[in-house]
Amino acid sequence: MTRHCLMIFISLPLFLSSCAPNISRPLPDNASGAMQLNAGYALLYKVMKEEAKVSEILKIKHSDAELAKLLEDISKLSKEVVQKLDSYKAEDPSLQMDNEYLPAIETSARNSIKNATTVSLLLPGKERFNELMSISQFSAMRYSRYLALTLHTADSNAARSAWLDNLSTKLSKLQTRAFNLLKVEETDEPSETVLPVTTDQDS
Repeated sequence: MTRHCLMIFISLPLFLSSCAPNISRPLPDNASGAMQLNAGYALLYKVMKEEAKVSEILKIKHSDAELAKLLEDISKLSKEVVQKLDSYKAEDPSLQMDNEYLPAIETSARNSIKNATTVSLLLPGKERFNELMSISQFSAMRYSRYLALTLHTADSNAARSAWLDNLSTKLSKLQTRAFNLLKVEETDEPSETVLPVTTDQDS
């Protein structure tokens, strides 16, 4: 890999983050509904900003055509979501989407996962890349989908709530496409359930 390509790759926030964890504060137990709503929007905003750049990996990695199209569609939708959320922030100053409300340990764990994913995706092999990328995007779309659904229920603003409901449907379709790219072996043989060994009877 050339130095130029490597620099392009490590600039992607989805795959590589700073080794130092971002310090963030969890929501207090008595957090208001507005704080809870802002925390949810902040999570959605961050993941969509990251997913907006996911197709950039195609500049240095080759994938199957179906996966490449999925990544491009995910980036396209994510950019639209970021723009929409930016417009909501402009309309309603009470919406604060730039502050994370996660414990530092959680943030550090997420950064570690991103770094581990980076290493895995850099390994040679088109088939392996396709598999890992499909798994990654299935997880990202599922998380974003349910985050949108939760916000849809929590937000009393009718226009935003309706938009979030529609967004969850779009994310669900992308999630299904990512799942369909995974090669899951089917078998007619019933799986054997092995019961764990316990010492309850001896106690």
